[in-house]
Amino acid sequence: MSWYLFHQKGISTQDFLSALNKFELTTIALSVFLFSLQNFFMALRLWVLFPKTERVGLGTVIHGVFFGQAVNTFFPARAGDVLKVVIFSRSGSTAATTATGVIIADKIIDLSALVVLILLSRSFVHGSQQLAFPVSFKGIMLLFTAFLGSLFLLRFLFRSRLKQLDLWWTGFKMGLLGILDIRRALLAFLFGIATWSCEALTLACLSQAQSFPISFSQGVFLLSILNLAISIPISLGNLGPFEAALSFGLEKLGASGPMAIALAAFYHFLQMATLLGLSGLVALVRMIPSFGKR
Repeated sequence: MSWYLFHQKGISTQDFLSALNKFELTTIALSVFLFSLQNFFMALRLWVLFPKTERVGLGTVIHGVFFGQAVNTFFPARAGDVLKVVIFSRSGSTAATTATGVIIADKIIDLSALVVLILLSRSFVHGSQQLAFPVSFKGIMLLFTAFLGSLFLLRFLFRSRLKQLDLWWTGFKMGLLGILDIRRALLAFLFGIATWSCEALTLACLSQAQSFPISFSQGVFLLSILNLAISIPISLGNLGPFEAALSFGLEKLGASGPMAIALAAFYHFLQMATLLGLSGLVALVRMIPSFGKR
């Protein structure tokens, strides 16, 4: 990755370091605050989706989300989601199957919030002349048909174990159907909008430090490119694809190569450092007995 950026794209180390030096302490502090707020909203979004009969304490949800997101950031994606299920189920308030359903419901709300934010901010306009969607409508329908076929095949293969699957499905469905509860789903959706907004504002804050101001709409545009690129993990912590996708989007908006690379790398670094700090803080706080029981 470094060889590609500094040799193939002709970016000098001096220009890269010069761009990094533009990030002042106030900018870093504000970015860390926004990252922290983003993860707190993420925890609230997940917390409200738990069914009343198996409600998990907010402290436990914050613990699971902060630790899970840290694992997702440093290791293969979705490993952190498995850790969240383990943390929630060990609290004794919910079953692992229910926690799994809640996390999937949370992912649906999360994606829906991003799509709505893209539409409301009209961020798709920034890339309409420059980017082509890599999968055609026919390709999407083919993938959807294959998915349905796989479900029917699995049902046929596991027919003899339907009783055990029904028990598993009951708990899973209880967690998943939180998205059909209008009050809980709407509240989770609003927290989802707040989560993505914090991230878009962080990008705007870092861009402003580089004397390259971007609008909120352009920040959402960058997030859409970034999350599309890292949706299929191909490296630990998405190192490489993360920076490449974000710098690609910045260059499409008119940023210079050195500035785009510096901003992308520093953004990823701050995200990882903030999650480490939040995880460490939660670990210390949970040593307090009264907090650990919540």
